[in-house]
Order: sequence, then C-alpha cells, then structure tokens
Amino acid sequence: MTAGQIAKNTNQERKSVKKMLYNLLGTGKVEKLDEKVWKLAGSGKEVLESGNRVFAENLTDKPESGLSFLRHFDLVKELGEGGYGWVSQVKHKLDGKFYAMKIVDYDQEAECEVKALADCNHPNIVRYSTAWTEVFDLNTLGNRSTSEQSYSQTNSEEESSASASIGDLSLESESESEPKSRGTNSREGGSCLFIQMEFCEKGTLSNWLIDRNFGKSQKTREDALQVFQQVICGVEYIHSKGLIHRDLKPDNILFTNDNCVKIGDFGLVTSVTNRNGGLMKRTKGKGTPSYMSPEQDQNQRDYDEKADIFPLGLICFELLWKISTGYERGKIWPDLRNQVFPTEFSKAYSSENKLISKMLSKTPQKRPAAAEIARYIKTFLLSETSVCNQKTV
Repeated sequence: MTAGQIAKNTNQERKSVKKMLYNLLGTGKVEKLDEKVWKLAGSGKEVLESGNRVFAENLTDKPESGLSFLRHFDLVKELGEGGYGWVSQVKHKLDGKFYAMKIVDYDQEAECEVKALADCNHPNIVRYSTAWTEVFDLNTLGNRSTSEQSYSQTNSEEESSASASIGDLSLESESESEPKSRGTNSREGGSCLFIQMEFCEKGTLSNWLIDRNFGKSQKTREDALQVFQQVICGVEYIHSKGLIHRDLKPDNILFTNDNCVKIGDFGLVTSVTNRNGGLMKRTKGKGTPSYMSPEQDQNQRDYDEKADIFPLGLICFELLWKISTGYERGKIWPDLRNQVFPTEFSKAYSSENKLISKMLSKTPQKRPAAAEIARYIKTFLLSETSVCNQKTV
C-alpha cells in the first residue's frame, strides 16, 4: 500500500502517516518495498496504533534515546537551522576530526539525499561519511548552546576560527528562498536522520564574493575562472550520475583549507529519469527563487539537468563582476536573468559574456551541457588568461 492509501483508510493526514511509517522501520511492523509502496504487518489502523505506542515509548521509556550522537561528538558551533533540520560543526571524540553534522526528519526526501551523497565520489563534491537514525529532540540542542559556545571558545585559535558552513542550509530571507519544510518530527523527539559529512573550513562562495566585493582581497579573472571550473566539474559529475542538484547557489558551494571547491546541499537532489526512462514529474516550487531556472520558476514538472545550467550562468557572472551594493544587485539581477548584461561587462569579458548568455537561455535545450562548459573554460577561457598573463610579464 502507498502512504496515501493508508492515510485514506485510516482517516489520517498523509504527512503524519509517512512520518509514522518511517518511525516504524526496523521494528518489523512495516517494510518499504520501493519508493512509494509499503508492506504492513497487519491492518493500517493496527500498525499506526503500534506506531503511536513506539513513539511514546521512545520519548518516555528510553532515557538514552538520541544520546548516541552526543556521546560520540562534541558540538563546536551551529552552522544553520531551519524548518527542515539543523547543521553543526562537530568534533569526533575518538578520532579528533571535525565534521559537519546534519539532522533532519527521517523521511523519503532525507533518504534520497543520503543515497545521492553516498553514491557520489568526486573531488568537487562534499564527501559523505555515514548516516544513521535515532530518536532525537532538536530542542535539546538549544539548551546546550551556552555550554557548546564555551567549548568552542576554549579550543585552539585555529579550531575556534573555523567559520565555514557545510552549505546544507541557506539562511536567506524568506523572500529570497523558499523554506525547506520537512515537518516538525525532529523538534518533538521523533525519528531523525543524522548525516555526517566533510567539514569545509574556508566557508562558502558567498563568503568569497563578499570578500571580493567589500574586502581587501584582490580576486583576478583567473581566480574566478579557476573556481568556476571546479564548480562545473562537480556539476558535470552530478549529471553523469543521472541526478539534478536543483539548488545551486553561492551558499551551497564551499572551500576546503587547500582551496578545493566542493558542492554541498543535496537536500533537493532528484533523478533525471524515472525507472521507465521517462522524465520524472517534479515537485513544484523547489529551489531558491533568485537562482531558479525559468522552468522551475514557472512550476513546470518535466525539466531535466539543464535546469542546473541556468543558475551556473548567474554564478559565473557573480564570480567575474563586482557588485558593490544591494541596490546595484537589484538593478542588475532581473536584466541578467533575461540575458541583458552591463555594457562594461560585455566589453571587459566578451568571451565569458557569450558563454553566460547561452547558459541563461530561456530554452533549456539551447543551454550547453556541463561537460561542454568545462571544455570551453579549460580550452579557451583559461588559456586566454594564461596568454594575457605572459604578455603582462
């Protein structure tokens, strides 16, 4: 039976039924046969009643429940929090290494995220370590904030100065980014999924852009193209795995200490095709509005991996062109999404202008594939930069 059928038969909300089914995994009461179909050990009503009992027992009869995480990890610093979960920098008590830990409600979307991360092995993708489930109340983390801040402050200067986020949380204003809601199960002590990942010490591409736009750092054209080439290589790999990222933006692009670029936040990842080879029907309104491709923005449900190319065009422009104020960004951005560039940019970056214009095409089929973009950057743009540098010398 599907979760929808069980909900209909038991007069329950589908969302509540799905949460309960995931809570019961591993108890022998339910078995997940495929993406949508569940096998129940009894009637839907009996199983859900059993689920309510298990849920209550987890909250009252198991004082150690949810403490496995806290037994093995020290909380260093909170990196972000939203309606979908919580992410923090943690330090493993045994190996002494720093990781990023993401905690979300255990549901189908969370499963998809873990499977996608576990299947990706590429230098420009955030490295996945492991994942597990346990009952946990996120409210307990708020109660630990003071002590954990103290912990962070008493660590070495190198540790306490690490300010990078895993990129799994986009803390933009509500008008800028759609809230990623996965319910409140983790807030109430329900079954949570813990995702342990590589911690990227040098922050996000958003930090890089702020430093370039407002700081003293002198970022060159070659710097920008080197960063973008790594991003493109990561996206090319994602697409080669038959996946669409769906939320590419500066907040979700990270840097390690050795300046390796990593793509994070696989919370909206989806397959290009279904099991029959046809295009998947997409959930509407997924992504960040200001970076969303036109087909996503228009709530089309049959788009493919070319939806990732559009935000990459915007990111490439940001890497190259200094935007000093919010007012300036507000003027440039709508035009940019319509392939209208500042005159000075078109003159200074004629080759990049042509590439970005193609990437921002309203028609997905006219956008170049990630592999084509990677070849063009390596063969033409970076070689142009090298020649210019030699002439300067």
